[in-house]
Amino acid sequence: MQIAYRKPTCFYPKQQAIYDCDKRFTYTMSANKTGKTFSHAIWINEKCILGPEGTDYAWLAPVFSTSEIAYKLLHRLIIGSNLYKKLAEENSEKQFNFNASKMRITYPNSNILHFLSGKNVAAIYGKEIHAGVVDEATRLSEEAWDAFLTTFFVTDGPIKLISNQTIKNNWFYKKWDKAMKGNDDSAEAFKLTAHDAIEAGIMPQSVFDYAQKHFRPAIFKRDFLAIVPDSEVSVFDYDKVYDNIIDDLENSLNKVHYLGVDLGFTEGQKSDWTCCVGLDKQGTLKFFKRFKAMGEALTDKLKAYIGNRKCYLDATAGGGQTIYSFLKKDCSNLEPYVLNNTSKQVLIETLCHYINGGKIKYPEIKELIDELLAYEVEETKTGKTTYNNGKSANHDDTVIALALAVLTLKNEEDKGSLPFDYFF
Repeated sequence: MQIAYRKPTCFYPKQQAIYDCDKRFTYTMSANKTGKTFSHAIWINEKCILGPEGTDYAWLAPVFSTSEIAYKLLHRLIIGSNLYKKLAEENSEKQFNFNASKMRITYPNSNILHFLSGKNVAAIYGKEIHAGVVDEATRLSEEAWDAFLTTFFVTDGPIKLISNQTIKNNWFYKKWDKAMKGNDDSAEAFKLTAHDAIEAGIMPQSVFDYAQKHFRPAIFKRDFLAIVPDSEVSVFDYDKVYDNIIDDLENSLNKVHYLGVDLGFTEGQKSDWTCCVGLDKQGTLKFFKRFKAMGEALTDKLKAYIGNRKCYLDATAGGGQTIYSFLKKDCSNLEPYVLNNTSKQVLIETLCHYINGGKIKYPEIKELIDELLAYEVEETKTGKTTYNNGKSANHDDTVIALALAVLTLKNEEDKGSLPFDYFF
C-alpha cells in the first residue's frame, strides 16, 4: 500500500526536538497542559502508518482510563485526516478500524496500535512491539515498565516516555535525571514547562498568573514549572542523598571510629534485621553489616564489631536493654539510645543536617538509599512531629543505624576535638 506522508509542521520548538530525536529512548518531564500527549500521539501514529505491514505498536499508561484519553485523541486525529477521508471516499478494502472495547486501532496496512494498562502487568508480556509511548510514567510501576521493555527485545524499537511529575523517588525520574546529565548514550531527556506552552500559544498567560497567585508554591512549581518535589512528606532531599554517594565500600573495621547499631528481634516466626554502620573520623561510611541473628549469635557478632569503639545502640525495647547490659561488659564505649518521639526527632534531624550539609559520605548501598528516600515526616492530630519509614519501605534499620553512628560522630565533634586512636 502506497502512502504519501507529510511530516507535521504544527509543533513548537521543544515538541519538535522530542519528535525529531533519534535516540532510542526519550524521557520528557512536563508541566500540565503543555501539549505532550498531542505531540506523542502524532509520533506513534506516524510509526503505525509507516511501519512494516502487520506489526504491533503500543501506548502504555498506568490505568485504562489514561490510555483511553490517548485512544480518543488519536481517534479524532485519524478521522479528521486526509488519508481517512480518502479511503472512505474510495470505499477501499483497507480502512482504519477502531475497537473501543479492546482498546486498539487497526491501520489500513494491518498494523495495530494497542492501548495498555500498567495495572495488568501479565497482559503486557508476549507481544513484539516496534515502537511505543509510555504515558504518565511517574505513576506507572517499575514492574509494568520492565514488562513493557520485554516486548521490544526482538524489535529494539524506539520508546518515548512522558509524564507529569510526582516525586523524585521513582524509576522514571532516575532515568530522566541520568539522561539529562548526559550519562545515558541511548537516551535524551527533555522538560516542558508552562512558559513553553504560553510562548506556543496553547496556554493563556492568565491561567499561569492565577495559579502563581493562588496555588501552594510546591504545587505551582510541580504543575506549571515541572520542578519535581522530593515529596511533600519526605525527610531527606533526593539530590542531597545522591550527592553524598561515593564509589566503593571498604567494609572493614580498620578505620572505623564511630558505630551505630539498630537491633532486630525475633517474634514467633518473624525475624527482623539488625544493622551495624561504621564511620571513620571524616564521616565516611567504612563498614556496613545487616543480618538476622538472636541470642549468643547476635551478641557475639556485635561484640566483635563494636569492641572499644564509640557506639550508640538502639536500646528501646526491653530486649534492647538486656542486650545492652550484656555488651557493656566488653564494650566500654557503648552507650544506649532509647527511641521515643522526642529522641527520634533529634536523631533523624541530626542525620538530615549531616546529609544536607555533605558532612557524611556513603556508598550506594541499595537498602540504605531506598530507606532514606522513603523516610517520611508527619504531624499527628495533636500537632506532634513523627518520623517513620513511609509507605514504600518495609524497614528503617539502615536509617536508624546510620543516624546513631552520625550522632556518635556529632557528640565527639561537639567536644571540640576528635578522639585519638584508642582501639589500635
